[in-house]
Amino acid sequence: MKSLLIAVAALALGATLGVAGLNSISAATNSNGSSLVENLAEKFNTTTEEVKGVFEQTREERREEMQKEFEENLDQAVKDGKITAEQKETILSKHSEIEKKMEEVRTAQEDLRNWADENDIDLQEIMPGKGFGGPGMRGLGM
Repeated sequence: MKSLLIAVAALALGATLGVAGLNSISAATNSNGSSLVENLAEKFNTTTEEVKGVFEQTREERREEMQKEFEENLDQAVKDGKITAEQKETILSKHSEIEKKMEEVRTAQEDLRNWADENDIDLQEIMPGKGFGGPGMRGLGM
């Protein structure tokens, strides 16, 4: 059971970091300081809000797909007798807690980005790992 919980935690973290990577796309900048979102908006003659909307929709669709697959895997584990229904519910609960905490981190990151923009501070110059959109753990600045 312990190894299953570790695997579930690793899966949840990996899925969350993958989704967080989609969030960091709008913060990623090229050598002239333009963000990917800005470049796409210019290339396709649209607004940055529309491009961000596409990224957000894609992120949400992917999150829903991963959640469905996660629940199907747990259902199969119950069916195969690897875990009980009660253990499945505990895993789902813990997974939900992890997702909420990761959303809090993303919100805090966005708040910091907004504050830095308002104060003309370039986080990529002063944050380890080149800010929240740079190398490291998918935009987490690690």
